[in-house]
Amino acid sequence: MKKIFLSFMSLILIISISGCGESMFAGGGNDKSPEAVNSVVIKAFMDKDYDKILSLYSKNYNTFSDEAAHNYVAALLGKGGFDILNGVNYFIGDNKSNTNDMYSMFYTLIGIKANTINSQNIINNAKRFFDEAAVVCNTVSCARLGGQITLNQGVASCSVKAANNTTAVLDNNTAFVCSLSGGFGTVTNISNTVQSLADKVGINTDGIDMTSQTGITEVINQLQTKGNLESTIQQLTDDEVKDLANTLNNLNGNISNLENVVGNISEVDQLFSDFAAVDGEFTAESVRNGLNGYLTGLAGTNQ
Repeated sequence: MKKIFLSFMSLILIISISGCGESMFAGGGNDKSPEAVNSVVIKAFMDKDYDKILSLYSKNYNTFSDEAAHNYVAALLGKGGFDILNGVNYFIGDNKSNTNDMYSMFYTLIGIKANTINSQNIINNAKRFFDEAAVVCNTVSCARLGGQITLNQGVASCSVKAANNTTAVLDNNTAFVCSLSGGFGTVTNISNTVQSLADKVGINTDGIDMTSQTGITEVINQLQTKGNLESTIQQLTDDEVKDLANTLNNLNGNISNLENVVGNISEVDQLFSDFAAVDGEFTAESVRNGLNGYLTGLAGTNQ
């Protein structure tokens, strides 16, 4: 049953990229005919020319139609390493990785392999595209609610809150790519945050696989041994945690669409519980306050 659903979902993604339905440039700030633009977008996705797709849109995210947001975020996913046309097949095949390790699952999907040379640079390069995707998805979702985005400690906050924060206000296809970008953004930001904590106390992570729960746990255990985890977390600035808060908000707002495909991800539930959203949104402060409990729990060292 899941295989049938996933095959259908993969087809829907390709159809939605082709521009069926409303013009993908409704609100996109481009006066080319939808037919001409659709042809360009289809070819660009097939050629994996994601820069071409991004160049077709303005940066006025709050004016994006769902279709424009879908294509823009899908292109950002591609820039981050995810093949939007073929990636869903990962969940269909018999050789997929164990989805109980959220980190390995998401990193496998964006092609970052364990123990890759300069893996932290590769993680950070991918992270910046998922961070931008979070801004797009959060801004468009807020616009659908009739709200305005303001910055609170660097984190995008919507003036209007959804009645149910786990029910996407975007269409299914757009919410799906947003949920994927939220997942990718969350794991890359957590890896980056753990790396920052390690750097602050002089832990050498060379040779440690920061793309898996096992590797992240190894660093957390070293921080715990030094007795520095909680105090070091409190040294993190708003700027160092804002991207994690933004990607958590993106994931939280669209999680139902991701779990329709992969099933319940218990580690995501734990994330939401530990970081404790305030009025439906994660903030820099809630992320900083939740990190110690989340990381010690991840490493199995809750006291």
